Amino acid sequence: MRLYLSSGHAAGDTVAIGLGIVAHGFEITAGSVEAQPEARDSRVFLWRYRRGEIEQDVYVVISATAMASATEALPFPIDAIVATRGRSAVEDSLKRGHNPTRIAVDSSGSIWEHPAD
Repeated sequence: MRLYLSSGHAAGDTVAIGLGIVAHGFEITAGSVEAQPEARDSRVFLWRYRRGEIEQDVYVVISATAMASATEALPFPIDAIVATRGRSAVEDSLKRGHNPTRIAVDSSGSIWEHPAD
């Protein structure tokens, strides 16, 4: 399941569209809340997921270059990550059995995951 935002959502809006169970034993319970970037040229989105009894926040950091690019000009899966404000990156990581706390993405196609402690 992919989340596509309609125009009209301003930066900092809380969007909770399409939340729910998406298979592989996890549930996205909240998101996407735009957070303050850490003195970087990026946008940061906060998502929350639950796997079993554990609930975890994950920050998705997307470079400003990727966010400013037309999605059709971005490589897969960066195009989907930008279009979903990071949700697709969270889902992909969870489907692989990871429990991320931070996912960073740039326009070249690089994705870095930082697992939960």
